[in-house]
This record gives sequence, structure tokens and C-alpha cells, in this order.
Amino acid sequence: MNQALLSILLIMSSIFLSNLAIYAIKRKKIPGAFAFSIILMAMTLHSLGYTFELLSDTVEKMYFWVRIEYIGVAFYPFLIL
Repeated sequence: MNQALLSILLIMSSIFLSNLAIYAIKRKKIPGAFAFSIILMAMTLHSLGYTFELLSDTVEKMYFWVRIEYIGVAFYPFLIL
């Protein structure tokens, strides 16, 4: 039950982050908007990876989603700078 509720919240968060990233891309003339949209896309990838990791029923599926999740996480320090 808790995993399903958390997964729903994470999917809603991912949808919000991706919409915000698209909004920022459309306004790339504003300084920093493009970098902001890239970090939002990394956050979306991390959030979706974690969501499907929680919903996985086998260790192999969890491992696959952890690898997807960490693709987004790997870019956080670079994009924040």
C-alpha cells in the first residue's frame, strides 16, 4: 500500500518536473533557463527510475531501474555547478 502511494506521488512529481522542463526550454532566451531545464530532466529521470524500482517485483528489474535512476543522479553535481 505504501509503495503504491509513494509511486503515485513520484509519478505526479515526474509529470510536474517534465512539464516545468518543457516550459523552461521554451524560454531559453532567459539566462539559465536551458541549464535549469536540463537539471529538471535529470530529476525526472531519477524520479521515474525510483518509481519503477519500487514497483518492481524481481531483483533483476530493480537492478535495471536502479541503473536508470543513477543516470539522472550522476549529472546532479555537474548541473548544479
